[in-house]
This record gives sequence, structure tokens and C-alpha cells, in this order.
Amino acid sequence: KIGFFLFAPLCGAIVSLVFFYSFLLQTADDPHRINIAGRQRMFSQQLFIYSHMIQMGQEEDRGVLRETVIAFDHALEVLEEGGEVSGYKISPSPDEVLDEIAEVKTLWQKLKWRLLLIADKPITDPDAKEAYTFIESNVELLRAASNRVTAAFEERVNVLRKKMLFGLILILSLDLVLILLGIWVTRRYLEERNRREEELKQAYKTLKDTQIQLIQAEKMEAVGRMASFIMHEVKNPIGIISQCVSYLKPAVSQDRNKNIIETLQMLEDNAKKAFAISKDRSEERRVGKECRSRWSP
Repeated sequence: KIGFFLFAPLCGAIVSLVFFYSFLLQTADDPHRINIAGRQRMFSQQLFIYSHMIQMGQEEDRGVLRETVIAFDHALEVLEEGGEVSGYKISPSPDEVLDEIAEVKTLWQKLKWRLLLIADKPITDPDAKEAYTFIESNVELLRAASNRVTAAFEERVNVLRKKMLFGLILILSLDLVLILLGIWVTRRYLEERNRREEELKQAYKTLKDTQIQLIQAEKMEAVGRMASFIMHEVKNPIGIISQCVSYLKPAVSQDRNKNIIETLQMLEDNAKKAFAISKDRSEERRVGKECRSRWSP
């Protein structure tokens, strides 16, 4: 689990980089497209100005008008189908702006041949005058349509930028949640490990104490066995001595020899003490056996 929570934020960072790289790829050509659309807007104004100047008698503007028509036509073609402009190779425009480009293309098809007619016909030609009147009435529509193309590209970039920011914020939020969860899981793991280590230490201490008590019990049992053996060996002589004292005491009491009576009494008292000691050693042996049986596994 800890490995997952540590690895997941790294995956999130990689996804963020991929997401950002995808945004860059999608919008790489948009600055050039916006520039071309802006130039079309400028061409729209120039087309009317050159047409007007030709109508005013400036014949030298006919060539400039033709060049401007060719430039506008090429820019529109590049916007729609892709191509190369000013050293940049541009891919075809995305679907989001094709409607606006189609509107410009429709207006341009109506204006293009009339502009070329003005560039080729003398100003006194009726067709040229009619063409100029039509251009004067519709060139503003062409400029407005070009503005909408520029705005559509800018709106597309803004939408993609918002999506990218939303995606990055979402990924970063998930990464933050996973990091916090990873910290919580790691903390729980460390607490659990410390608890288990403490339990193992306590179990080891208990085992050590049990071992010490078992050794002590074995020692007590060994001492009891030795004492029992010694008491058993001396019990019979003590019993004989006690019986002899009991036998001699009536006979000596008739002689009324005080020293002998005291000596026999002393022998009897010590024999009783020896029996008491023997009994105590047997009790110690019994206790040692009980302790050993209690602490043995």
C-alpha cells in the first residue's frame, strides 16, 4: 500500500506532463492561424482602399490590388486546408472554426472576381462601377467575418487552456489526496510496527523471566532432592537414637542421676529437631516441584 501511494503521485505528474504536452500540440499552430486571420482583416480594409484609389484615378494601385487579392486568397486557403505561410507550415484548421472560415469563403467568392474586375477594367466601365458599388457595400461584412474567425481561434485556445487548467488542477488534487493518504498509511504502518515490536519485547521479557523462574525452581528441587537424600540417610540413625533415649530414660530416672537425665533429654530434643528439619526439607522439595510444573512450557 505504501508503495502504491508513493508511486501514484509520480504517475499523476507524468499524466500532467502528457496533458500539458497534448495542449501544446493542439494549440501549436493557433498563434499563426490567428496572425493569418488578423492579416485577412487588414487585407479586407486594404482591398477597399485600393479599389477606391483606382476609382479615384490612381492606376498604379491596380497591381497592388491584384497582389492583395492573391495574398487574401492564399491566406484563406491555408486557414482552411493548411499549408505554408511566411516559412511556417500550418495544419488544417480544427472543426471548431470551420463554420466561421466557410462564412468568409462565401463572402470572398462574391468579392474576389469583382475586385479583379476593378483591377483589370477601366474606371469608366459600367461593370467596374457596379463591382465597386458591391464591394463598397459588402467589404465591411468581409472584415467582420474575418474578425469572427480571429475570435473563434482565440476562443478555441481559451477553451483548451481552461480544460488543461481544470485537468491539471484535478490531477494535482488527486496527487495531494494520495500523498495525504500515503502519509496516513505510512504513519499507521509505523505505529503498528512499533506496537508489534513492543509486544515482542514484552513477550521476550516474559519468556526471560519465566526461564529465570524455571531455573530457580529446578535449583530448589535439586536442593530439596539433596536434602531429602541426606535426611533419609540420617533419619534411621536419629530414629535409633530417639528410641534408645526413650528406652534409657525410665532406667536412668530410677538412679536419679541428674547429669545423665539432662544428657538424655538433650539427645531427645536434638533428635526431634533433626526430624523437624527433615520434614522442612521435604516441604521445600515439594514446593520446588510445584514451581517447576507451573513455569514449564
